[in-house]
Amino acid sequence: MSFVNAINQIPVYLGFDKAKRSTEVWLDKHPTVNKIIVLANHIFRIAGMVSMLSSMPYSPVANFLLGLGASAFYWITIERHCQYKFAISSCLGAAAYQVAKPSFGTLISRAAFQSLSTLAKAIGRIAPLSLCALTIVALTQDTIDKRYQASSPAMCPVNAPAKKSCCTGTL
Repeated sequence: MSFVNAINQIPVYLGFDKAKRSTEVWLDKHPTVNKIIVLANHIFRIAGMVSMLSSMPYSPVANFLLGLGASAFYWITIERHCQYKFAISSCLGAAAYQVAKPSFGTLISRAAFQSLSTLAKAIGRIAPLSLCALTIVALTQDTIDKRYQASSPAMCPVNAPAKKSCCTGTL
């Protein structure tokens, strides 16, 4: 057995393979929970991207462009086989969060409500984050619904023919 094959067998030896299959079957029976988990993954990826963009030593615009370029490269090379696309949406979500972050304090402290102009600025800064969140929710809903519509009630999606995917390990 080669070194690569031995490394690939570690999840099987640890019993993760059985846990993965039983989790897939359970999630296939509970699509709403599946959607919530995918949305949580998007939030986790956005938080990671916010941390990465915040720690880079360049200007916020340069950091965003570097992050977007790296995300696009990942999307083109790796995510092209994945059912869920996280790279670009997490980068755009991180940028939208950084734009909206100053407005959260003004809204919470009610300072944004002192005049129409400060309220308009706060809403304008939060709008990209709201649009990003709505887009992620809509894409998640559509992706999972298409997966369930593609399989007949008699055939569970887990038993469907394997597609090429980086996320499931099936090639």
